[in-house]
Amino acid sequence: MLQTRSHSRAVRAGGLFAALAMVAALLDLGAGAGAAPPPPPSAPIAGKLSSAVLLRHYIAHPQEAPAASREALAAIRDLTGRPEPGDGASRAALGPASKVRGPLRDQLFNKDTSGLPQDEESVTRCTSRPNVVLEGTNDFRGLVDPKQDFTGWHFSTDGGRSVRREGRLPSLRFGSTLVPSQGDPVESSDAKCNLYATDLNFDPQDFFPNGVGLYKTTPARLAACSGGTDPSCWPQRVVVAKSTDPHRLLDKPWMYVGKSGAQTYVWVVYTEFVCPDVGCTGTYTSNSIKAVRCTTNLVCGKPQLISGSQPSIQFGDVTIGPDGRTYITWEQDNDLVTGFAPPEHMTFWIRVAPPGSRTFGPAHRVANEPLNAGIAPLHANDFRIATNPKNDVKMVNGHPRVFVVWEGCRARPLGDSTLRSRRSSCAIPMTAARPGRRRRHCRLVGTTTSRPSPPTRAAGTWRWPGSRTVSTGSSTTARMSSSPRCGPTGRWRPGSG
Repeated sequence: MLQTRSHSRAVRAGGLFAALAMVAALLDLGAGAGAAPPPPPSAPIAGKLSSAVLLRHYIAHPQEAPAASREALAAIRDLTGRPEPGDGASRAALGPASKVRGPLRDQLFNKDTSGLPQDEESVTRCTSRPNVVLEGTNDFRGLVDPKQDFTGWHFSTDGGRSVRREGRLPSLRFGSTLVPSQGDPVESSDAKCNLYATDLNFDPQDFFPNGVGLYKTTPARLAACSGGTDPSCWPQRVVVAKSTDPHRLLDKPWMYVGKSGAQTYVWVVYTEFVCPDVGCTGTYTSNSIKAVRCTTNLVCGKPQLISGSQPSIQFGDVTIGPDGRTYITWEQDNDLVTGFAPPEHMTFWIRVAPPGSRTFGPAHRVANEPLNAGIAPLHANDFRIATNPKNDVKMVNGHPRVFVVWEGCRARPLGDSTLRSRRSSCAIPMTAARPGRRRRHCRLVGTTTSRPSPPTRAAGTWRWPGSRTVSTGSSTTARMSSSPRCGPTGRWRPGSG
């Protein structure tokens, strides 16, 4: 018999107002002034998990949240089961959404009438049909959804000027259990304008079962369906990876859709945390980067280990390059070696698979970052940031060139950059459009020994020390330098830029 892990609860009076108060209180989950310290260092993993995972844990267990937020989190927990404003039959009675004021009044890309936020946006646009735009979000309206689906989608057919349809990704079946979508969205599209979304799916009470979901639809389907939590909006969906052990938590998925060899594939990467406690709410003993390759019909292979024996890593990123190769990068930190004691530093790694292949070459070091941001608040506010290496591949003079870009601190004025201490902060000058951004690139033959340098800003361009000046176009890769080069087999040998 099919079961649903929704854990519906009765609604307390004043529910929606309590929800709005909770959202304001969520801003204090970091190291904000006047807020009580969060559970770490007794729970070091709280500074490593995705925000959706951490939020769900605090809602299920508000007594473990920062003291200033506990009452509001308990209130939002009790809202579960209340009909969502604007959903289904109640939408027409509410009328159009209230007017938004301010400089972004014409850029509202949702139909929310409740005031609950959306964040961690991911967006894709069809290259063959540029008017088709799909955005994914952590949609906080899912907190009052009886099904507890949390991953939002927002669909446009006029180039993003307005939202034609929106909703949340439906729950996925883990055997006989329906497990809700829980955020960390990634959106993509293929050459035929099929639309894809991936996210986390887990039970919000104890994070088990948990896994990574993959969804597929078309513009015609999204335009015709009723939106909201209608499962017909996303007729093809599959669990690409799931934990079979309550001591393992899958987190931080990323996805890429592209042609590799003779056909188009969907690659999904994610981080697997291994913890001594159920639900990974205290600490972790190891973590790893894993990857899954699926066909466009969502027929997926088995997860494969990418990071080898490295014990403390996260933030996998995957790209199918224009050369058809598959590139995966990730970070390795020293948290487990030092017992989560400062200072923290990171090393970035890459593995490459030939076109059409699932077999990756050996891992090679891209760069070291001694002043990474961990997952930490900026020194001037509560925004939680992270050093997250991302890669892209461009053809330069007929050769594939791999670019890796990440964030880094210019200084740590008040201590280590983790959320375990109120003394943590990361100072990043905010005078340039890409503050504190590091870079490194490699071609498919070469090596590097130099440490990346911060950029300097010129009118309309970025100049990296020791590199050529390039235009600040829309492509992230156009803002990176020319130094190391790496070979097709993963061997690194000297060569000029």
